[in-house]
Amino acid sequence: MPQFDVHTIGNQGQLVVNIQHRMMDSYHTRVVIPLVRAGTKTIDRLTPRVTIQGNDYIFQTAQLSAVRVQDLGPVIENLADQRLSIIEAVDYLLSGI
Repeated sequence: MPQFDVHTIGNQGQLVVNIQHRMMDSYHTRVVIPLVRAGTKTIDRLTPRVTIQGNDYIFQTAQLSAVRVQDLGPVIENLADQRLSIIEAVDYLLSGI
């Protein structure tokens, strides 16, 4: 399962980004970051902004979690081109720098 794929999850169509590396594909869970529609003031390094299908979203990095693979819906997009800002957001969450 490619890292940085955007999936839907749940009945509400919540978007999440799989940040787990493919080397961990043998696990039955994936570490994901939820995405929410942009609109509120954010901490740029912690909550980077992306555009998906013409809509602006922000990462809710502080709410990263593990979900079961079977709970992930279809791939909507891949954000590998945003790799650096995603990794920086997780690093900021964990180290504060």
